[in-house]
Amino acid sequence: MAYAAVTSLFQTLKSLSERPPVIHLHKKQVESLYDGIHFLQAFLEDIAKDGRDHWMVKVKSLERRIRNFAYKAEDTIESHVFNSYLAEQKQEQEKDCLIIHKSFRSIIEEVDSIKEEVRKIYDQITGVGILQSASSSVKDLSRKALVPVAQTSRRLSFHSGISGHPDDHSFSRPSIPFTRSFFIWGRHRQYHYTSNVKSLFNHIEFKLLRVLDITFTHFYYFPMELVLLVHLRYLALITLCNLPTSISKLQNLQTLILDASFKTSTFQKEIWNLPKLRHIHSKAGCYLPDPPKADSEREISLILQNLQTISRLSLSSCTENVFTSIPNLTKLCINETKHDYHSRAELSIFLTNLASLQQLEKLKIHFNSGNQQLRWIPSLYAFAPRLKKLTLAWTYLPWDYMGILGMLPNLEVLKLRNYAFKGKQWELIEEGFFKLRVLQLHCLDLVQWNANKFHFPSLQKLVLWFCFHLKEIPLGIGDIDTLEIIELDDSSPSAVKSAMQIQEQQKCQGNDELEVHIYHA
Repeated sequence: MAYAAVTSLFQTLKSLSERPPVIHLHKKQVESLYDGIHFLQAFLEDIAKDGRDHWMVKVKSLERRIRNFAYKAEDTIESHVFNSYLAEQKQEQEKDCLIIHKSFRSIIEEVDSIKEEVRKIYDQITGVGILQSASSSVKDLSRKALVPVAQTSRRLSFHSGISGHPDDHSFSRPSIPFTRSFFIWGRHRQYHYTSNVKSLFNHIEFKLLRVLDITFTHFYYFPMELVLLVHLRYLALITLCNLPTSISKLQNLQTLILDASFKTSTFQKEIWNLPKLRHIHSKAGCYLPDPPKADSEREISLILQNLQTISRLSLSSCTENVFTSIPNLTKLCINETKHDYHSRAELSIFLTNLASLQQLEKLKIHFNSGNQQLRWIPSLYAFAPRLKKLTLAWTYLPWDYMGILGMLPNLEVLKLRNYAFKGKQWELIEEGFFKLRVLQLHCLDLVQWNANKFHFPSLQKLVLWFCFHLKEIPLGIGDIDTLEIIELDDSSPSAVKSAMQIQEQQKCQGNDELEVHIYHA
């Protein structure tokens, strides 16, 4: 789980570095966080290969800390990215700029703290190893120093500012025999044909490569040389065509990232022949076909037991056959595209199939904003009992369906974004949301909200973003014993007034701990 969380954070950060300049990030901040994430990835890879008891006891709590940090950092970054796109006035941009720099400093400080704890553990157990390799995971290489550094480095990261063609670096074919990770990054992506990759692989010996990230370049065709890298565990690229059937040769592949934001990736049935696959990330969405059926009673159906994460799975792929073949999935994002419209009856069938994912802990459902037909969600029994985090966007659900979500036994975080629910009034009647800690209401047309402390007995944080029509926050929310923070960003003046009133009431009752954060455009 920690490795999946760090990988997801890495993708979010990379997307952030490619945004327009409106986000105003310092280059050193981005590079520092890249370096820290590489360090944590290397550490998690190392402990996964070492099963010694004394090792695992020492790092178990640290692994949880890394996981929690990655989740929190990703949520923070995603929030700032969204806000930056809504910033149209100069003063709003300046406000968001100050907030994001402060957030990044906090994230980097936490990374540094974790790195220091890792160093202490290594000093106690080995004293060498990952510190020497991970601390140099990101290198700013000049043309003079490129070859000498590459000859001894296990992890190489190139900025796009370095001359683009491999011939410029005078590599002899086996010049970097120790390299296990190779990554190219930069703000502006390039477009290349497969021949460029052939040139690269003709100059650099990559047979033992385990990590390859070449998402800086768009490939018109899938680079077939990649399927020869049989030791690959991590592959990230952008290609305008679908993955070839020969992808099944990468039997050690654990993480597959397709970073194209403009094309849904269609996987072939051979994807089911990758037994070690753990994480699939697709920026635009991916179609996963049903697994091949066993031809005889002796044959075993293909099941990806190790698959834990799928990002932006197409709605059409949410079949019973697919879900029963990925029984240990813990994190899923379902994405509907404009080419993926279905009738209400079909939607109900697809979402009911979620009942097969009994290990699911984090679920996001993003429907297409252009399809505003009335939505439907399955009964309580269709949701995994372990579900802890749920995000809904553009689902246009009536508020009556909220009763189903309120009965999810382990739900801790609920984010309702972009008309996830549609309607002027939300009235909670029955008690529920027994473990809910965080509730986020984002871009809804809600006007009247009726609730009290019994409806959210464990709530710690309430976030309202762009709720322009909401008259007020229910005053009874302030009586929740666990409530720590109320945050409002660009919400109605009356909602802001009610938040301040709640805070004043709590102070009069001797509660000075409740924080109210208000941001205005």
